[in-house]
Amino acid sequence: MPNTRENLELAFIGESKAHMLYHYFAKVARAEGYEDLAREFDKTAEQETQHAYCVLEMMYGKLSTRGCLQMAVAGETEKFENLYPDSYAQAVTELQELESSGNITPIAEHKKAVLIRAEKCFKALTKVELQHHTKYQKILKDFT
Repeated sequence: MPNTRENLELAFIGESKAHMLYHYFAKVARAEGYEDLAREFDKTAEQETQHAYCVLEMMYGKLSTRGCLQMAVAGETEKFENLYPDSYAQAVTELQELESSGNITPIAEHKKAVLIRAEKCFKALTKVELQHHTKYQKILKDFT
C-alpha cells in the first residue's frame, strides 16, 4: 500500500491530469458550439488546478522563485534525458516488432499509425524539453 507521500504524488498527478483533460473537453465543446458547457469544463479545470496547488504545497511547502527554477530545471532534465528518449526507443521497438509480425489487421494498422505518431512526438518533445531546460538553467544561473 502506498505511503502518504506516494498518495500525495498520485493526487498531484491526478489533479494535474484532470486540469488538462477539462481544458481539452472545453476546447472540444467550444468547437462543437457548446459554449455554456465549455465554460463549465473550464471552471472545473481551474478548480482542479487549485486542488493540485494544495497537494503540491503539502509535498514541498511554500516554494521560492529560486526553488521553482531549480525544480523546473530538474523536471526538464528528467524529461529530455530519460522520459522522452526512453519513450521514443520503446515506440521504435514496438513498431519494429509489429512490422516484423506480419499482422495486417485493422487493429494492427491503427496501432502502427499510433506508434509512428508517438515516435515522432517523443523525438520532437525531447528537443523541446532540452530547450526548456537550457532556458531555465540560464535563468537560474543569472537569478539574483
